[in-house]
Amino acid sequence: SGFSFPAEYNPWDSQTVSVGAVPCQIVHHYTTSTRIVCITGPSEPFVTTSWLHVSVQTFWGLGRASYARADSAFRYNWWDTAQLIWAQNWAGTAGDVLAFAGEVR
Repeated sequence: SGFSFPAEYNPWDSQTVSVGAVPCQIVHHYTTSTRIVCITGPSEPFVTTSWLHVSVQTFWGLGRASYARADSAFRYNWWDTAQLIWAQNWAGTAGDVLAFAGEVR
């Protein structure tokens, strides 16, 4: 069970979302008419960025588009970077099982 948009009409298929200058991948299953959920691109590890703008561009017909932007809406924080602190082996070959330990705050 769960909710999904009809395949023949999904308004989110014609949108683009960017965080700063980097496109954001929309997660259609969690996106509604009032909320867009997307996966941001990578950032430099262990660095907190300045505040970035988030922009949305929607295309909904020939010659019809809208654009919205929110300044200071998102930033990457250094403490959100996963940290690998231990590995049983640092290399392996196909089929090997590797054990890791780390921390995500």
